[in-house]
Amino acid sequence: MGSRQENKLLAGDILVVDDQPVILEDMRTHLEPIFGSIVGFSNPSEALRHLHSGERYAVVILDVVMAPLSGLEMLKLVHDIDPHARILMLTAHGSLGTAIKALQLGAVDYINKPVEDWAIVAASINRAKTERALQMQNEVLVNTLTEQNSKLNRTVSLLQTLTETSEMMHASRDVAKILNILVERACDVLAARRVSIMILDPDRREMAIQVAAGIKKAVLREVRVRPNEGIAGTVIARGEAIVVDNAATDDRVPDTEEGRYSSRSFMCIPIFLGKDKEDSKVIGVVNVTDRLLDRPFSDAEVEFVSHLARQAAFAMANAALWKSLPLVP
Repeated sequence: MGSRQENKLLAGDILVVDDQPVILEDMRTHLEPIFGSIVGFSNPSEALRHLHSGERYAVVILDVVMAPLSGLEMLKLVHDIDPHARILMLTAHGSLGTAIKALQLGAVDYINKPVEDWAIVAASINRAKTERALQMQNEVLVNTLTEQNSKLNRTVSLLQTLTETSEMMHASRDVAKILNILVERACDVLAARRVSIMILDPDRREMAIQVAAGIKKAVLREVRVRPNEGIAGTVIARGEAIVVDNAATDDRVPDTEEGRYSSRSFMCIPIFLGKDKEDSKVIGVVNVTDRLLDRPFSDAEVEFVSHLARQAAFAMANAALWKSLPLVP
C-alpha cells in the first residue's frame, strides 16, 4: 500500500451501501483518514434515490446480501445510472461464487468481510479510482480528437470550395455573375438565408446593395450606407471585419440595427482590392446573416468569406480589364 499522501492524491467521494450500520461505521473509521468523506446508506433504495438525484461517486461499495435489493441487483441499477462508476462488492467469506458473478456483471473487485487487512481495501479503492480517472481522461481525449477532426474536415471542405468557387469567378467576364456566384456559395456553405454584397460608389461616397439573397427588391433599391454609418459603414471605413456572435448583447451593434437580424450571429466582411495589404483599398462589404442553425461563425468560416471576397474583387477587376481591351482580329 502507498503512503497516506499518495492515497490523498486519489481522494474523492466514496459511496458505501450496507444494511448493517456497524459496517458503515467501520468503513468510515478506517477509510476516511485516507480518502476523506465517505457517504453511507443502510437502505439500498435510499442510495438509489440519492444517485438518481444526480450525485456521482468515483467508487461505489455494495454489500452482496441486502434487502430489499441485493448487491447484485443494485450493481446493475448503479451502472444504469452511472456507467463510469467503479463498483466494489462486499462479500462474506466462503461466497467466492457470488464474487465471481459480481465481476462478470461489471464489478471491478470484491472485499471479503469481516475485513482483516484495511491496507488491501485501500489499495483496491485506489485502483478503482485510478481506473475511473483514466477512463474519464480517455473520454475527454477522444471527444477532443473527434471535435478537432470535425473542425479539420470542415476546414478542408471550405478550402476545396474556395478553390472551386475562385476558379468559377475568375472564368467569368460578367461582374454581376461573379457577385452572384459569391452570394450563392456563401448561402450554401454557411447555411445562410440572407447574404448581400454592397459596393462603394467613390463619387457619391456611399454603398448600395448590388447583389443579394433573402432581401426584397424594394429594400435593395432603398438601402444606402455611408462610411462610418452602422455596421457596414464602420467596416468600409476601417477596413476591418465585424463578426458578431450575439447581436442582442454585442455593444458594436447599434440599437437601430439590432432588430434587422432574425439571427443572433452575423458577419460583415470588407472586400479588398489590391496586390497586398498595404496597397489594398476597400471597395465594398459582404454581409452574411440569418443562418438556418443560429450559431456563431467559426474562424474558418470567417476566413472562407474573407478569401472569397478577395477573389471576387480580383475577378471583377479582371473582368473590367478584359472589357477595356481592344478586340484582336
